[in-house]
Amino acid sequence: MQNLKKDNCGTQGNVISSEKNQNSFELYISKTDTETTVKGLRQLPLDGQSNFRDLGGYKTVDQKTVKWGQLFRSGQLSNLTDKDLHYLSTIPLKTIIDFRSEEESKEQVTLLPPTVSNEVLLPIKPGNLSKNNVMQIVMDANDVLANKLLVDINEQLVLHNQDEYKAFFKEVERADAPLMFNCTAGKDRTGLAAALLLTALGVDKETVREDYLLTNHCVSLNTLNIQEQFDLNDDQANVLLTLFTVKEQYLDKALSTIEQHYNTVENFLTDALEVDIALLKSKYLY
Repeated sequence: MQNLKKDNCGTQGNVISSEKNQNSFELYISKTDTETTVKGLRQLPLDGQSNFRDLGGYKTVDQKTVKWGQLFRSGQLSNLTDKDLHYLSTIPLKTIIDFRSEEESKEQVTLLPPTVSNEVLLPIKPGNLSKNNVMQIVMDANDVLANKLLVDINEQLVLHNQDEYKAFFKEVERADAPLMFNCTAGKDRTGLAAALLLTALGVDKETVREDYLLTNHCVSLNTLNIQEQFDLNDDQANVLLTLFTVKEQYLDKALSTIEQHYNTVENFLTDALEVDIALLKSKYLY
C-alpha cells in the first residue's frame, strides 16, 4: 500500500528533486469539493542512484494523467545504500526490467529491495560501447566520434532491438506494478523506452523530450567534476561528459528513424512492437 499524505507543500508534477532525508516513499494528495489531486517527486531521493525517476504526473493530450508511483526509470542499482533499499521497498517496488548486457550486469551487480519479486533481463548491447573503445574516444578527445556513436546507437535501438522493446512492453502490460526499468546510465536504452512508453500513454512530444533531457539535471555532471574524478584534461573531460549525458539530437535520431520506416511513432508501437495502447492507458492513467 503506497503512503498517501495530505499536504500543501507545493510538490508539483514537474518537481525534479527532493530532500535526501526522506525515509519512505510518499504521494501527496490534495482535495477540494470537486476533485482530488495526487502529486509526487520526479527524482527520488536516493544516495546511490541520482537518475531514479518517477514517470507519474505527466498530462496526456486527452487530459488524463500518468499515475504517480507506478512507472519508474533509472540507471544501474549497484551502489544503492541500505537506506535506498528501504525507501524502494516502501513504494513498494515489485518488478524491474534491466536492459544491460550480461557483461554490464556482472560488473555492476544489481541490489534489489526485498519487495521485488519479478526481475526481467532484456539485454541490449548498444553499439561499440566497450570499455576499450570508450576509453580510446575519451583519450583522443574525439567529441565528434562520441556524438556520432550516441546518434548511431539510437538508430540501432529502433532498427535492431525491436524484440527487446516488444518484450519490454509485454512486461509493462502484464507485470505487477510498481515497476522500474533501467540500463547502466539510465539515458539511452532506458531513455528510448521511456519516450516510447510516455508516447503510448498519450503524453505530447514536447513533454516526452523534456523528460528525456532531465537526465542531464539528475546526473549533475560538469567538466570540472569529471576532470577531478578521472584525471582528464579539458577536452577529454568534455568528451566523457558527452558520453554520460543526453542531447536532443539522440532522441531525434530515434524518432526520425521510426518516422522514416513507420510514418508515426504510434504505428511503430502498434505494428512493430504490438503494444496494447488501450490496456496501458487503462492501467497507468488516472
